Amino acid sequence: MATLINATLLLLASTVALVPLLWRKQSSWLDPMVLFGGTVFVWGFGKYLFLTFSKPVDGLPAWAIAADLQNGVLAISLFCLAAIVAYVATRSAAGAPKPVAAQATLDMRIIYFASMILTLISLSAFVAILYSPDIAISWDAISAKRFLDSDLGPAARVGSIEYLLYKATLMARVPLYAILVGVLLRRKAHALDTVLLTVNFLCIFVVAFIFSNRFNLLLGFVDMAAIAAVFVRRIISPRFVLLGLGVFAAMILASELRMGEGRDRSVLEHIYEGRYFADVERTDKVIDYYETAEHLHGKTLYGWLFIALPSSYGDGGEAFLNMGWNIGYHVFGLKMSGVPPGFIGELYMNFGSMGILIGGLLFGIVSAYVAMRLHDRSKISWLAVLLALIAIRVGLVLFNGNLGTAMIKIALEALPAAFLIWVATRSWVSRRARIGSAQYSEAQGH
Repeated sequence: MATLINATLLLLASTVALVPLLWRKQSSWLDPMVLFGGTVFVWGFGKYLFLTFSKPVDGLPAWAIAADLQNGVLAISLFCLAAIVAYVATRSAAGAPKPVAAQATLDMRIIYFASMILTLISLSAFVAILYSPDIAISWDAISAKRFLDSDLGPAARVGSIEYLLYKATLMARVPLYAILVGVLLRRKAHALDTVLLTVNFLCIFVVAFIFSNRFNLLLGFVDMAAIAAVFVRRIISPRFVLLGLGVFAAMILASELRMGEGRDRSVLEHIYEGRYFADVERTDKVIDYYETAEHLHGKTLYGWLFIALPSSYGDGGEAFLNMGWNIGYHVFGLKMSGVPPGFIGELYMNFGSMGILIGGLLFGIVSAYVAMRLHDRSKISWLAVLLALIAIRVGLVLFNGNLGTAMIKIALEALPAAFLIWVATRSWVSRRARIGSAQYSEAQGH
């Protein structure tokens, strides 16, 4: 009976993805509620069913293991209920959206110039990674667990490479997104567009493949789909459903490529034995541990603000930086890798059940605001890109990792891409084109 009740609660919780359909004409798959609800259905409800019907573990029937996930089920259900209430209240009180004038003319010379510089920086970081003495990359090492270090062995992160790794992918994302916007607005891709798009995408893909960073690879696909959806069509349609299934299939392919040894496991076993998004098992284990451990009282929620400062200021964000490693070691017994808590688990480890309730309310409000702005201001190119990338990071990154990771990705990926597009819309070429278009429309009116 407990198993049935838990499965029913998770299924009901996943209906958060359907709430935006109450505003059918202003709904989009980019709504963070839709994205989050999809992860609840797959990694909450789906994983619970997988654990229930999988093979016995340690001599116990699998349903007995699944029935023990009560804390995770209740936490996800409470968060979803609070999010639904806040979302509905926020959108109901907002009224009808206001029309906003278009601002889509770009000076592509600015985007090309900045993109070529950023692409060169990305490629230089990529080459530095390949030739770094700290790691050993070979065909045998490709798709290994993590970085390979000659002293520490496989599965050990090399801190000196983290900066280069992030620079390679970050500098590739900004031109990739900016040029994609230009192509979508012109409805045409020139040779330079194709070259820059291909080089930057391959840089992201190869780095993610070598270091087996599946989520960053998935994030690249989703980001491009989000930008395309904003500038092509924003309403939910079968086309976007198929696109979502394609992205999910890409993630499965990346998982298969990473397996290496132990290929006797099925694809579903490989996926559900990981800890992704609204994972009910991961959430349950984090809550189980922090029921008795001391809560962190917000240290991980604001600690990311201090990571670039000396340790005398906010401990240098130590609680945030060590969060994944502490959870990996204390909660899951891992000695060589960390485990992010997911946003729901992070809320509990800081403020308990009250943190989950308040966090759910705030998530619902933010999701409603992003969804409304995506609808009524999507013709402003830089703002449309910013909102689309924020939606992905709020709906997916937040729950796959933690609040700090989502905010850092907004600050270092979404904001630079939006800023580059904004600069391209403010040049004299762009302003002249808009004035000419307005004069032409006025003349046509007469």
